[in-house]
Amino acid sequence: MVRGFGVVDVHDQASGVPEELRERIFTPFFTTRPEGSGVGLALSREKAKLLGGDLHLERSDANGSVFRLTLPLSDAVNVSPR
Repeated sequence: MVRGFGVVDVHDQASGVPEELRERIFTPFFTTRPEGSGVGLALSREKAKLLGGDLHLERSDANGSVFRLTLPLSDAVNVSPR
């Protein structure tokens, strides 16, 4: 049973994501970095959506970006660590 959503915001202090790239950064194999593979954000969003959540760019400006991950919460099973 879903009990709402958990939210995680990840902040960075980079130069921000240009407006024209904000949706493209979630496209598989798109990267602006010479050493980048372009799969991290695409895979993360895909996995979040498979679990009933989402990953999106909440805001981005010259002071950095905020990515928001939302995932559905469910009744937890209490498992004691061994």
